[in-house]
Amino acid sequence: MQNGRVNWRETLRHELTHAVTLLGTNYRIPHWLTEAMAVHEQHSDRPYNWDVLLKTSVRLNRIMPIGKLTRGFTRPKTGEQRMLAYCQSEVVLDFLIQKCGRKCLPALVKAFREGKELPQAIQTVTGMPLAEFEKQFTAYIFGVVAKIPVLPKVTPKDAKTIIDLAAKQPHNAETQCNLAILLLVQRKPDEAAKAADKALKINPKCAEAHHIKARIAMAARKEADAMAMAKLAIAADKNYAPAHHLLGALAARQNKTDEAAAAFREAIRSHPQFPKPYQALAKIYKDKKQDDKRAEVFEKLLRHTSNSFGQAVELGRHYVSKKKWKDAARVADVAAGIGPFYPQPHIIAGHALWELGKEDPAVHEMEIASICAGDTLKQMEALYRRLVAARRQEQADKVQESLNEARKETAGNNLRLAKAYLKRGDKKKARTAALAALDLDPNGEEIKALLRRIK
Repeated sequence: MQNGRVNWRETLRHELTHAVTLLGTNYRIPHWLTEAMAVHEQHSDRPYNWDVLLKTSVRLNRIMPIGKLTRGFTRPKTGEQRMLAYCQSEVVLDFLIQKCGRKCLPALVKAFREGKELPQAIQTVTGMPLAEFEKQFTAYIFGVVAKIPVLPKVTPKDAKTIIDLAAKQPHNAETQCNLAILLLVQRKPDEAAKAADKALKINPKCAEAHHIKARIAMAARKEADAMAMAKLAIAADKNYAPAHHLLGALAARQNKTDEAAAAFREAIRSHPQFPKPYQALAKIYKDKKQDDKRAEVFEKLLRHTSNSFGQAVELGRHYVSKKKWKDAARVADVAAGIGPFYPQPHIIAGHALWELGKEDPAVHEMEIASICAGDTLKQMEALYRRLVAARRQEQADKVQESLNEARKETAGNNLRLAKAYLKRGDKKKARTAALAALDLDPNGEEIKALLRRIK
């Protein structure tokens, strides 16, 4: 789950994998390994928030021993540790596949089905004791994390751990960067800058330290200094996505939209799961009315993220407006996998499939849209009333605007559905659908004309 939304297709693959691995081992597979295989079979990129969690956990020595990974699921100390258990388990499986190939997966299932415990199963599949496997995995995960271009996410609760690590490893640039980030969180920019300087003294090519100093300068509205520091970060590591994003934000502030767009594109290239540069780049193209370029941004976003429902819907509507029916149907299918109970993907799919001459699936999608729309419109109307009652008029106005658009879109769907029923000779259903459209759009002349035809 990301941003409160589930990708149902990935969820289905995930849960089916559980069924296969649990039944295939007579329920003897370790909890962490069935979760790792289930995540692996989702066939999606590791989410950005998992990258941040992984980086933070390695930096703060929170990685769990493989033999105790199951506790992260069954007895997690925090919600974050449970999420780390998912993330780390997937990385362990990636390491296994790198060492032994995908053939290791059925071999592991077989080993557990035969009653082997984890140490014996690992020995059978990899040819090495669990202790040696764990040692090599630790080196592997440190290498993976070193290539993830994100800042660790620290909180004041991490202060003791970070301060202790910096004291124990005073000549480690990463521990000094951890300290600098903590001091930033504590709103101590001068001390944060000193810690970043210490990191740079240890490693002059530490992109993270340059980036931290750029953020300090940007917060102080020293934009020229911030830009210089961000460029130093990129010179140290051309794939350091946060610095590219910061450069883009600085250029956008100065209305240098071409420079900003180029920087945001570099941020996306460097870290395709990083959501902020997509949003910023899409806004630039929206302001410039470059709809085709904006569509390209959303296409790339959908390839690298699992839960971008709003962008998928917007992209589908773009293709409908351009009469690119095949693309509209394809993207609507993606959106329906994320939000199957919302009407928008089904409205887009119904329209596109109808134009492609696929009448039966088109009618099916339009019918689903009509059902889903009823609940969605009621929820939006209730939200509007609550906001008005709470005297939050500005938010209420925005909901009213969205509600009007939703009514118009649903009326269009019901009108197309009425036409489809009429073409099939079912006047009763055609009339019902047309009346539903008229209820949402009382001034719709095309709807009124269709009702006259039905009579």
